[in-house]
Amino acid sequence: MYESIIPVREDSGLSHLDCFCGAGIGEIGAVRAGIKTVFAFDNNKWAVETYNKNFGGENNLARILDAKKLIPESLKIKDIADNYELEEILKHIRTVFPLVDIISGGFPCKPWSLIGARKGEDDNKFGNLALVQCLIIRALQPKAFLIENVDGLVKKNNISYFEDMIDFLQDSGFSVKWKVLCSSDYGCAQKRKRVFVVGIRNDINNEFFFPEPTTSSSVDKLSINDALAGLPLSPDGVNDHECVYLRNDEKPFVDKIPVGGNWKSLPIEDQKTFMKKGFYSGGGRTGALKKIDPNGMANTILSSPLGKATAQILDYGIGEPRRYSVRESLRLQSVPDTFSFADGMPLMKKYERCSGISSIVSYHLFSSIVDTLIC
Repeated sequence: MYESIIPVREDSGLSHLDCFCGAGIGEIGAVRAGIKTVFAFDNNKWAVETYNKNFGGENNLARILDAKKLIPESLKIKDIADNYELEEILKHIRTVFPLVDIISGGFPCKPWSLIGARKGEDDNKFGNLALVQCLIIRALQPKAFLIENVDGLVKKNNISYFEDMIDFLQDSGFSVKWKVLCSSDYGCAQKRKRVFVVGIRNDINNEFFFPEPTTSSSVDKLSINDALAGLPLSPDGVNDHECVYLRNDEKPFVDKIPVGGNWKSLPIEDQKTFMKKGFYSGGGRTGALKKIDPNGMANTILSSPLGKATAQILDYGIGEPRRYSVRESLRLQSVPDTFSFADGMPLMKKYERCSGISSIVSYHLFSSIVDTLIC
């Protein structure tokens, strides 16, 4: 199933730059859409090694690059039009990257996520990388671009920045559209919502349309059981079928949770003990101690499986309840079983690189871009 779930299209003749490439989960979609990647970068060595193992051949397409250093640290998107150094920055970017037909990238989502500090552009570590992505696009003037990020980017806290980003991309010479898509609508057994921004250069007259859902009804959608079919219920360590189990604070309570339940299934005193101050904070927190129903769909696969508020616990009644294995996480991202991580890569680093654009969603978006450019 997971070798054939994503079709393979003929070579489009279009070249591609993969920014913030991660381990290459999105690259699977680009390759199968008939696009040739000529350069990729990330700042993580395990990501780059994995990318090259799966896609690089002898060419080592992916390279370690600290994109923050491409622009002045203090540069903000609102100030960019008045910055006297802009042309020099663009000129420097053109010396780093090749000219390509398509640029894609999912700049780090941490500043824009609704989980965490929510610092946006003011995040010292990652906040300026959205601007880096936009400046690479302006400098290289590809025929098309694709940007992916958390849907928190279009929520109240961040919408002003997002609108500035769209304005900047339009002023850079592109017709721009954006939309929030859910992976479960495209044949993925995961409720993963992400915002996608697509731009087509203004001299190209064809209009881009986002791909229509392929599994629009609940009957058509894949379940966790569908996605994990054929894998041993107990991870055997073969082909990345290895896992982490429970947090220490979960162990005293997990057996009291029914399949499909969460911390709210506990007696009140246990709820207070487990959640501590979170018990009194209100809101619709349902992710803690969440015991997944494998007949349903997975929640978003995150870069760490051990978050207290985002637990996805499998309990098949054999062995200890556990998190998804690495291979299961990849399956839930529609990644073929032929994909493998770099030799010697630590388990938690593998989990970290299971997050990203779902491969099949990537395929459908890149296919729509190809159809726009060569029709």
